Amino acid sequence: MANWLASRSGINDELLHPRSHRPRPAKEVSDALTEHLDSSLRVSGENASAAAGLERIFQCSSGERLQRLAYAQSPQLAGVVGAAISQTHHDDDTVPARG
Repeated sequence: MANWLASRSGINDELLHPRSHRPRPAKEVSDALTEHLDSSLRVSGENASAAAGLERIFQCSSGERLQRLAYAQSPQLAGVVGAAISQTHHDDDTVPARG
């Protein structure tokens, strides 16, 4: 259920909270997971990278949004896949801002 919900909603809706297993806003779920992993991230030296990655995702949105926008422009699987390839293999890591 958690994987399906995350794939469907991305960060634009609710995700399953890792402790309560209930739908909660994506930012709250992300914060709870980051808190849970904090000591491991610090030991591995990945805490700054993880924080920066999450910040980018919440500022720019996630892949599910890009896929929905591509599908709205051209409801063909090839167009959606092409947009995903273009975005992930492009030097500019920006994703269109959430509307």
